[in-house]
Amino acid sequence: MMKRAGVRRLKVFSIAFGVSVVILSLIFIPIMLEVSPLRDYTPSSSIPSSAAPIAYTPVVSDNLTALVIITEAGKARYFLLVRFNPVKGQLPVTSLPYNMQVRAGGKNNTLQGYDAYGGTLEVKRIVEDVLDINISRTARLSTENFIKAVNTLGTVKYTIPYTLIYKNVNANIYINIPKGNQVLDGHAVYDLFRYPSYTEGEAHRYKVQSDVLAALINQRLNDWLIAHSDSVFKTLINLAETDISHSDYAKSLPMLRYFATQLYEPAVPVFPAGQFKSEGFLLSQKSLDALKGYYGGAEATSLGASSVETESENPVNP
Repeated sequence: MMKRAGVRRLKVFSIAFGVSVVILSLIFIPIMLEVSPLRDYTPSSSIPSSAAPIAYTPVVSDNLTALVIITEAGKARYFLLVRFNPVKGQLPVTSLPYNMQVRAGGKNNTLQGYDAYGGTLEVKRIVEDVLDINISRTARLSTENFIKAVNTLGTVKYTIPYTLIYKNVNANIYINIPKGNQVLDGHAVYDLFRYPSYTEGEAHRYKVQSDVLAALINQRLNDWLIAHSDSVFKTLINLAETDISHSDYAKSLPMLRYFATQLYEPAVPVFPAGQFKSEGFLLSQKSLDALKGYYGGAEATSLGASSVETESENPVNP
């Protein structure tokens, strides 16, 4: 009798224990999966060789110059040149004045004027002729999408020499950026672009534009960007009217990885210099030669920021 009671108690304990194990399993398995998701433990020797990083050797054929036009209220307002030059380890960045005077076809006009006449391709042709360079790709985007593009890449640390305050109620413009070290988002970068009253004059605005873009590239060209390059590229490409393709991106990825691993800052702000007159901006001969060197066949000879100001020189009308 006592033997039967012991067997009965053992059965009850076994059933209770089994039910408890099942319940605890149902509770803890989802938790463990969430905390430590299943991974592929394929031995490294069996991973396809294509997954390994491919060594990159800079070659001249990888050099690429891009023209970016940013429109404001439907008008072309900012003209940016960026060159990828892996052989020299450089990424020159230049903001050209929208009212830069250029002579072509027997008449003078500004970059903005040529854009109004023939659009992006006309500006591309004009800049190529003036600087004697080859522009590989173009992109065109609104100021709203420019802000989104900067925010996609991330913020930029930048030092403001003095407080920038400007208000234009009619144009709905309100700019207030304190002096000192700042972390700027896309809208603040745009405010730097359009701020009209720099103490040093109108030319300084184009310096700031080139400089802050170079700083953005140098600070964001890192491992994070390379790891998320696919999604970043898809976002940026949908913000612009451009002839840049996915195959261009795939071809350039090893070059971007190469730039991201450098121990120096590859982006170099190159400032246009000349004189602002009533008819527009007249580029100096020395500045023109310097821009040809950075963006054309001739290679720049040194790394670092390049200011090609030559106020004492006679301006030329390219």
